[in-house]
Amino acid sequence: MIRSALLLGAVALTAGCSFRGGDFTPLATEPETPCSRQAEAFCKENLGSADLSTCVKREKYRCELLEEQGEKVEP
Repeated sequence: MIRSALLLGAVALTAGCSFRGGDFTPLATEPETPCSRQAEAFCKENLGSADLSTCVKREKYRCELLEEQGEKVEP
C-alpha cells in the first residue's frame, strides 16, 4: 500500500514536471508584412482592445485583396 502510494506520487511528480515550460514548441507566427502592420495600427487606433485579433485579420485580408486587385491601399 505504501509502495503504491509512493509510485503514484512519483508518477504525479514526473507528469507535473514534464509539462513545465519548454516541452511545447512555440506556435508559428505569420511574417510581418506592410498589410499586417497597417491592419494592426488601424485596429489599435480605432478599436482599442475589443476583439483586436478579429479586426486585424479582417483588415489584413481587406488590404491584401486590394493589393491583388491593383488598387492603392490607404494607410
